[in-house]
Amino acid sequence: MDTLAALCNLAQLLASSHRRRGEAVDLLRDTLERCERALRPDDPLTAEVRRQLEELN
Repeated sequence: MDTLAALCNLAQLLASSHRRRGEAVDLLRDTLERCERALRPDDPLTAEVRRQLEELN
């Protein structure tokens, strides 16, 4: 779970640099898939990654 949270944080950092927004979206998509496989769909981290992805799209 720590790795997934770190990936989420990295995506936030990338998103803050508008030039790297596409990379952030790709990373969040990958992280969301990993969260859904490793955690419950209603897990708070899964929900947070999903929210961030929706915000960027």
